[in-house]
Amino acid sequence: MINAAAGHLVMEDQPHQVASLKLPLGFRREDLAMSTPTTTKQDSSMFLRVAITLQTLVVFAAPITAGLLLSSPDGRVLHSVSAYGVFTAALLHLLAAILVWRPGGGSPRPILYAVGFLGLTLAQIALGIAQVKTLHVPLGVLMFGASLLRLSQVSAGRRTHLAASARR
Repeated sequence: MINAAAGHLVMEDQPHQVASLKLPLGFRREDLAMSTPTTTKQDSSMFLRVAITLQTLVVFAAPITAGLLLSSPDGRVLHSVSAYGVFTAALLHLLAAILVWRPGGGSPRPILYAVGFLGLTLAQIALGIAQVKTLHVPLGVLMFGASLLRLSQVSAGRRTHLAASARR
């Protein structure tokens, strides 16, 4: 058992023996008690960054397959596959946002962004099926911009967190 305030290590089978605990360079006694929740929060926020990065890449690939739709007979199938990819990435983004909020103890705000993006994705799919290109194309551009903006916000938050932890 570790008594972090006193800096002692007490052996459970021999409570009368107390050893002094020497921590490695750069570690504080307070870090011993908080290592597990911080790791969980960092892991879930990393999952959110990965999900948003994947979402941004898939949304970026969709106009490429739209160009193939105009020039290739297999373009319709490829663009359909990219639509499924965007939908799957939006669901993954929502799952990651929920994991950051609930078990990770973070803010519920990322869930709002994820639900909004999923709503835009569903509207985009409906407009694509209805072949309303005058709204389908600008909405795709908006989705890419929104995903890129969210990615930059999450990445900036990570850099701020790393800078704050380096100052300790």
